Amino acid sequence: MSDKTPQPQVKGAPPTKQQVAKEDSKIKLLRSLGTVLMVLGILGLLLPFFNSWLLSRNSNIDLAEISAESMAKAWDNEQPTPFDEIKEIGHTDFWPLLGQWKPEDIMAELAIPDVEIDLAVFNSASNTNLLAGVGTLLADREPDAGNFVLTGHHVRGKGVLLHNLMDAKTGQMIYLTDKNKIYVYRVIDTAQKDTDAVYMLDIDRNKAYEADSILTIMTCYQGNVSSRWFVVAELEATLDYTPEVWQEKVPEK
Repeated sequence: MSDKTPQPQVKGAPPTKQQVAKEDSKIKLLRSLGTVLMVLGILGLLLPFFNSWLLSRNSNIDLAEISAESMAKAWDNEQPTPFDEIKEIGHTDFWPLLGQWKPEDIMAELAIPDVEIDLAVFNSASNTNLLAGVGTLLADREPDAGNFVLTGHHVRGKGVLLHNLMDAKTGQMIYLTDKNKIYVYRVIDTAQKDTDAVYMLDIDRNKAYEADSILTIMTCYQGNVSSRWFVVAELEATLDYTPEVWQEKVPEK
């Protein structure tokens, strides 16, 4: 009768088949894990650029298709937006809101040629609207009296939404049109402020600049939600709108 008692493995002896298979499984698992981590890392690096591309497409609106009558109705339906309802753009949570903006909510066009900004102005600063342009933060303001306030997102990606607003300088021109009038402004102030600087939005803030009417554009400073960037411009002229006059002031995108 043969002795089936397991024999002790001699030191330096080759590994058994079971040991080799187990080691191979470990190596394959580590390689797979490494590949997954590498792919996730690459995706993490590319995600901000992909998001910028999405936002660029979402905000590339053919405003020539929006009529003066439609803009006038949007003005009449202007809605105030509470500060606490405006959300920061996350990594992917905003994706379902893309393409959900409505043409009938566009009340004007904003252009700052020197920094290559040309965006739709929506009649509220809803999260959906701010992914496609800028919005009015406070209702019942007029572009030719007091302090007319617009707000929008600063995002990564040159030329996307209000990213280029950081490059605005005093003396540059800003144009706003509802296709009835063209409001011509000149930048008189740029400032970084804390989030509690709500006085910048006061309806009579124009008095601090000794101006009859100002336009205030607000966004996050360099994407920092705890700081704000303001561009203030004084109204210099109000012109009757024609496509020819607008194209003279604002070259096509």
